[in-house]
Amino acid sequence: MNFDEILSDPDLGSGTFSILRRTWTQECGVPRITGVEEIFAFGTVHPALPAQLELLPEEYRHEPVVLIHSTEPLSLGEEQGDSWTAPDEILCGDAVYRVFQVRPWQAYGFWKAWAVRI
Repeated sequence: MNFDEILSDPDLGSGTFSILRRTWTQECGVPRITGVEEIFAFGTVHPALPAQLELLPEEYRHEPVVLIHSTEPLSLGEEQGDSWTAPDEILCGDAVYRVFQVRPWQAYGFWKAWAVRI
């Protein structure tokens, strides 16, 4: 089963949002941004429910958290020797959220992630 049709239905709160993926490197002990990639994605971004917040680590329970379902892969960041990518940042409306947990559901055509407002 592919969920593309559900994740593109505006009646279910679907829409577009941007994913910022920053690449960093360390030069002389100082971290520097070497690139920013903006990816346009489609899916849903909804506030997390109180029952969902109870399952999250304590540090995130008192901050605005959203649950994201996206057809675009989401990342917690990756280390690649002297360089790395930071966790994805989601731009939705006037808010920016940093992804802190990702559940890949590629078999169904989407990724599920939780992000905290920054």
